[in-house]
Amino acid sequence: MNILFAWELGANFGHLARQTPVAQLLRQRGHELQFAVRDTGIAAKLLDPHGYRYLQAPLMISKPRLRMPPANYCEILLAEGFHDAAALAGRVQAWLHLFDLVQPDTLLIDHAPTALLAARLAGLPRVMFGNGFEIPIAQNPYPNFRAWEGVADSRLIKSEQLALANINSVCRKHHHAPLSAVHEIFSGAIPALITLPELDHYGTRVADYLGPIHAQLGDAQVAWPKGKGKHILAYLRPDVPGFQALVTLLKEQTHPTILIAPNAPAAWVAQHASPHLAIHTNPIQLEPLLKKCDLGISYGGSGTLSQFALAGVAQLILPRNIEQYLGGKRIQEMGAGLLVGQERDPATLHQQLDQALNDSTLSAASQTFKTRYTNFKVEQVIERVASLFEQQLSGALLIQEPDAPPGPRIVH
Repeated sequence: MNILFAWELGANFGHLARQTPVAQLLRQRGHELQFAVRDTGIAAKLLDPHGYRYLQAPLMISKPRLRMPPANYCEILLAEGFHDAAALAGRVQAWLHLFDLVQPDTLLIDHAPTALLAARLAGLPRVMFGNGFEIPIAQNPYPNFRAWEGVADSRLIKSEQLALANINSVCRKHHHAPLSAVHEIFSGAIPALITLPELDHYGTRVADYLGPIHAQLGDAQVAWPKGKGKHILAYLRPDVPGFQALVTLLKEQTHPTILIAPNAPAAWVAQHASPHLAIHTNPIQLEPLLKKCDLGISYGGSGTLSQFALAGVAQLILPRNIEQYLGGKRIQEMGAGLLVGQERDPATLHQQLDQALNDSTLSAASQTFKTRYTNFKVEQVIERVASLFEQQLSGALLIQEPDAPPGPRIVH
């Protein structure tokens, strides 16, 4: 079977890092794999070592300038090119040409809504692969992300109508039946929801939860630095708001701390590193460190959130976008961490860091979550995703939504 992995939205290493273990298992089973990627630079780092063939995914180059942040998933689609019928038609056509070139039997769609629409028009089998944010709930209109702003229903409906009109313009061009709601671009695809109910950005839904995939990005093994106090493991990019103020706090204290700061300049690292604060700019192995970790600090990437949560580590989360905010909010709601708001001055960060380190209820809730998933194994998730394709090939898996029993289902 020839499988095309399609990645359109989202940045950094997370998408390809979680695709790669699935690809490796499928390759071992004799399937041919190709990739259409958003970022060829990341593909060069993660796919070249395995000899995978990849192409540039069709992308929106000139994006609209929004008057206000997206209020729901539909407005994210508008910001990514669904606002303009001609631009959307061009990208869909580019995906269709790419399908003609690659000749896939089926697709793995990793946050690639335009590829989903194109595959629907082409009648290609497809598996949706992603977390709760990337595979949104089927609702018309999509729910408001920004409840604190009191977004009017009329705005959400208007956004839905605009996106739907442009989608159906493309459908008519390809002689395809129109959709009745934007969320229908996700229908007809087999969902591979790689998260857990407690970590779903939309809240627990009726779904098969496969569990997260934690890929190993780095081979380097590092030891905890010397220091006095709690062990802190931080994964933060320099562009995260509050980054500099937090690093200054970590340096002033004596807690043994490891900071992973991708793309931080060498001069900056030399200036801020200390005997108790080890700073790394390249990926390292996290699993050995988590066994002794007391606090995990991150900007809320779903992979990092879930890895800390499954290790029973309390968290401090500094989100920089709405997806990370919603993921961090779920950690905070189950009592296993603190979500930092927009106020990130030194005094506020100092108070929240102290609370995250010393509030025993956070540690207790984190350990409860870890105990709940004691038997969780990433290898089982990878196996389950790979099996979806093979069931699809054999005809054992139909692309339709069955009547679902109430409540979430965790599949291992």
